[in-house]
Amino acid sequence: MLNHLQRGLTGSIHETPKPDDAIFKNVQNYIIGNNLLALEGASRKAHELGFKTRIVTDKLKRDYTDVAGFILNTIENYQQANGKKPVCLLFGGEPTVKVPGNRLGGCNQHLALYFKLSLTIF
Repeated sequence: MLNHLQRGLTGSIHETPKPDDAIFKNVQNYIIGNNLLALEGASRKAHELGFKTRIVTDKLKRDYTDVAGFILNTIENYQQANGKKPVCLLFGGEPTVKVPGNRLGGCNQHLALYFKLSLTIF
């Protein structure tokens, strides 16, 4: 294993195997779930609990501050159109974040905290 990594480091082998590489000869991939399926499951459960539900998107792929802004705007637009009727708005995707240095964190932690701070405007 170490030899393989060293060969990749020196460039004598490709760092990433190409699709026709022999290493993939006996590989089979099966997608058994995805973000949309998870959101649909959450929607069904929320509906069982008596909520009106709406899957807004399963494709959030921007910086966490943009994602938080999108979620807040969606909530505001929903409230303007429907008043304060209870609803479960569902969002999915993969927000991004740049964590400087060796600090801990991740996109969902940043998004949740940033969103919480942003909620003080309501």
